[in-house]
Parts: sequence; structure tokens; C-alpha cells
Amino acid sequence: MSWFLKAVIYATGLAWLGHLAAPAYQSMLLGFASLLLGRPLGWPPGSPVDLSASNVQTVFIALCLASDFASWRRRLGALLTGVVLLVVIESATGALGIRLSESGAALLGSRWVTVSFGLLDLSRWLAVPLVWGALLGRFLMRGSRSGTTASRWTRSPGAERHGRVATR
Repeated sequence: MSWFLKAVIYATGLAWLGHLAAPAYQSMLLGFASLLLGRPLGWPPGSPVDLSASNVQTVFIALCLASDFASWRRRLGALLTGVVLLVVIESATGALGIRLSESGAALLGSRWVTVSFGLLDLSRWLAVPLVWGALLGRFLMRGSRSGTTASRWTRSPGAERHGRVATR
């Protein structure tokens, strides 16, 4: 089974857990943003929970779990390190978004504030593959350069018949 398909399966299975954890995760992010801004922030009454914040973590966890080219020890280490990094990134972009919503229109104009919010949201999602790549993706690249994928193909049934035999 391909790595990407495993990641999709893990992400699908973890989606309900992310949905359940979303309110607590959003409250934690508001707490960290409060620390960054130096003032208390409250959850606006009647506002819906931001599921995209917990989905960022869910996708990252799925990528780590699906990375079977790395040992479990490396995967769990990357998972713990990456979750902390993503919380920091999420808190920083949230605090910046709050600052921008308070005084950005006067400085940039309403059109650029809208663009800036889109870029802040994009930066959260771009952080997922970048953090995963820095922590685990390099092992995938190293394995493909060293020929480990070719030796795995050689052991698969029918490897000779499909031309996937290592030539070393």
C-alpha cells in the first residue's frame, strides 16, 4: 500500500478524534494567543468551533503514522516535536490575525487585510508538510537515493515479471 493512501486512511480515521478535540484545542490556542498578545482573550459567544485548527494537527499526525519508512521511535519523536511546533505556529498566526483584525484595515486597507488573512490561513496548512518533511521526509528521500526501494521491489512477488528488479 502506498504511503499516501496510508496517510489518507489514517487521516480519515483520526478525523472524528480531531472533531471531538477541536473545542479544547481552540481554547488552548486562545490561551497561548492571550499570552503572546499580553491580554486575556475570550471565546466569542455563539461562534462556531474552528475545525481547521484541529484538522492541521490531525493531518500531521496521520502523515507521521503513515511514514512506515521510518522506525516507530523516529515517528513518535517527530510526532511529539511536530505537534509542539504546529501549536507554536498556530498560536503565532492566530495572534497575528487578531492584531491584523484590530488595526490592519487602517494600515493596509480592507482588501489587503483580506489577502493577509488568506496568507495566514495558508501558512498554517503549509507548515504541515514542511514540518513533516523536516522531521521525517528526509528519511524517505534518503531511502530512495540509497536504493532501499529497489531492494524492497526485488522481494515482492512477481518483481522480475514487472521489471522491478534491482540492477546493482
